[in-house]
Amino acid sequence: MTSQSPQRDLAGRDRILRNTLVSWGSLVIMIAIGFIMPRLINDELGQAQLGIWDFCWSIVNYISLAELGMGSSVSRFVAVAVTKDDRVMLCETINSIFFSQIFLMAAAGAIAYAALFIGHDRLLAAMPENTSGTLGVLAILSIGVVYQLICSSSRGVMNGLHRWDITNIINTAGRVVSSIAMIVALYVGGDLQSIAIAYLISTIAAETIRFVYALRLAEGLTIHPQYFKVRTALKMAKFGLGQFLFEGLPVFFIQAFNIVIMGLLGPASLAIFSRTFALVKYIEMFVSRFTRIIVPSVASLSTSKESKEVQDLFLKCTKFSLAITIPSMLLNCLIGPTLIKLWMGENYVNLSLIYTLSLGYILPVSMSTSMNVLIGLNKHIFPTVVNAVILGAGIGAGILFNNDPTTASLSLVSVYVSATLIVSYGIFTPILCSKALQIPASRLIGSAFRMPLLCNIPLIAFTIYAHDLTRPDAMHFAWFAGAMCLTIWLYWVHIFPQKVKAKLYKLRAQKS
Repeated sequence: MTSQSPQRDLAGRDRILRNTLVSWGSLVIMIAIGFIMPRLINDELGQAQLGIWDFCWSIVNYISLAELGMGSSVSRFVAVAVTKDDRVMLCETINSIFFSQIFLMAAAGAIAYAALFIGHDRLLAAMPENTSGTLGVLAILSIGVVYQLICSSSRGVMNGLHRWDITNIINTAGRVVSSIAMIVALYVGGDLQSIAIAYLISTIAAETIRFVYALRLAEGLTIHPQYFKVRTALKMAKFGLGQFLFEGLPVFFIQAFNIVIMGLLGPASLAIFSRTFALVKYIEMFVSRFTRIIVPSVASLSTSKESKEVQDLFLKCTKFSLAITIPSMLLNCLIGPTLIKLWMGENYVNLSLIYTLSLGYILPVSMSTSMNVLIGLNKHIFPTVVNAVILGAGIGAGILFNNDPTTASLSLVSVYVSATLIVSYGIFTPILCSKALQIPASRLIGSAFRMPLLCNIPLIAFTIYAHDLTRPDAMHFAWFAGAMCLTIWLYWVHIFPQKVKAKLYKLRAQKS
C-alpha cells in the first residue's frame, strides 16, 4: 500500500487536526450563543420558567431514543463505501436509513401524541405548580426533534466524507438564526411557546438545507425507494444500536436525573443544575469534536487490517483528550463559580455542585476515545449493554436514596451522576477498548495518562490549595498565574506535537 493510499490519507493526523480546529471554531460560536438564551429567559420570564424550559427539553430528548441509533451508523458505512468506491453501497446505505427513519419517526410521533391525548388530564395533574403551557411547548419541540432525526442521515454523509467543516458551518449558521428568532420572539412579548415555535421554524430550514447539500456533496447518491434494502437497514440498525446506546444512554441518564430534580426540588433547582451542568457539557463538546472524527478513520484502517495504526491513533487521541480535559475541568472548578455568577446571578452559584460535576467528569469525558474506537471497529455492542446496566443501576440508586424532598440536594444528585459515569465510561469502556486493541494497561497509562497528569501537577496543586478564585486575594491570583505559566510551559515541552512546534518555529524564523 502506497503512502498516497486513501486509507492513510483519511487517517492522517494533519487532516484530523485541521477538521478539529474548524470544529472547535464553530463550537466556540455555538457556546457563546448558548450563554445568551438562558439569561434572557431568566430575566424576561423568571427562574422557574427557565427550569420549565429545561424540563421540556429533558422530556423531548427521549424522542431521540426512537431513532435506535440508525442515523449515527451512517458515517461509518459511508466511509467504507467511499473507500471501496462502491456507488451502489452508498445509495443503499443512505436510502435504507432515510426511509427507515421516516417510518420510525412517524410511529414514534403517533405513539407520543396518542399518549398525550389519552393522558392529557393526568399529565397536567402531575405537573408541578406554575407550569402552565408546558404541554404546548413539549408538542412544538417534539415536532422539531422528529424532523431533525428524519434528516439525520445527512450528517452521516458529510462526516463519512470527512467534510466536518461544512457540517459545522451549517450547524453554526442554523444555531445563530435559531437564536436570533427566539430572541425576537422573547422581546416582542412572547412566552415559552413562542420561543419554541421560533426554534421549530429555524430547525426545519437548517435541516432541509443540510440534507439538500449532502445529496449534492456525495457523487452518485440518489434518493429512491428502489435502493431501500431491508437487509442493509437491519445491518445498520445492528451497528447503530451500539452507538445509539453509547450516545443515547448518557442523554437518558442525565434527563432522568433532571426529572428527579424537577419532581423533588422544583423547576428553580433544575435551572441551577442545568446551568452548572452546561459548563461541564461545553467542555465535553470540545473534546467530543476531537474524538468523534476518528470513527471513519478507524473504520477505514480496520478495513485494511492496519492494527498498529489504530493502536497509535487511540493512544494519541486519548493523550490529547486528557491533556484538554484535565486543565479545562480544573479551571472550571476555579473560575466556574465566578462565571456562573456573572452569567446568571448569585442565586445560581452552588460550589459543591460545580466541584463534583467538574472533577467527576474528567475520566468519562477524556475516555470518550475508547468508545469511538470500538464503534469504528464495530465492537461496541457488548460494552454499551454493560454500560446500560451500570447507568440503570445509577438511576435506581439515585431515585432510591433521594426520594425524600427534605434530605435531597443538588450536590447529592451530582455525586450519583459522577460516580456512575466514572464506573461506566471512565473505567470499564477504556479497559475493554485496550483489550480489543491488545494494548497492555502499562502502555495505556505510560503513553496516554502519564504525561498529561504530570504536566498538570502545578494546576492540580493550586486547585487543592485555592479551591476557587471567588476571593479577591492578590496572592491567590499571583499563585494562579504562576501555576498557569508553568503548566503552559510543560505542555509546550511535552504535549505539543513536534510538527506543530516545527511549523511555529519556521514561521517565527521567516518573520524575523
